[in-house]
Amino acid sequence: MRRPFRHRPKMPADRKTSTRRPGFTLVELMVTVLIVMIVTLALGAVLAQNQIGWNAAYAGVNSEVASAGAVAARKFDAIVRNASATGGDIDVNGLWIELNYYSDDAALQPDCYARLYTSGDELKVEYGTLDPRLALATQTVCANVSACRFQQLGGSAQMTLTLDDGTRTSTTTTSAVPHNE
Repeated sequence: MRRPFRHRPKMPADRKTSTRRPGFTLVELMVTVLIVMIVTLALGAVLAQNQIGWNAAYAGVNSEVASAGAVAARKFDAIVRNASATGGDIDVNGLWIELNYYSDDAALQPDCYARLYTSGDELKVEYGTLDPRLALATQTVCANVSACRFQQLGGSAQMTLTLDDGTRTSTTTTSAVPHNE
């Protein structure tokens, strides 16, 4: 009886040169390390630039001029919304705006005024009575004003305010509609 034939792979004459061991060659390892280093450096550069941008945006939003601009916009909005839709005046060049308002609910017609204007580098509001014309109080809304312009657009009043403290510049534009007749 014959035995079944068993297949044997052919062996090269020099077994040491053809034997492959599991693992990485030094070249493969160096290429992999180089690729990882390039990706890591690129990612680090992106993160560093992102942090620089974040810090600049945060400083701009939370700067003194940005905060003062927001306060001035809220003050302007409150004054205009409290004003009467009739009466009031605005400078032809947009340097000041005067709005009439009711001193209380019992008043039959507007009997007080609020006048917003710039004086030097400050935005101020002057409160007073209409008859007799008498200034009662003046408040400084904000400082570091480099430009301020008031205008009327339809039934609304608009203020464009630019603040500059020497390091940052912030421009705020706000408009509001008088709500009283």
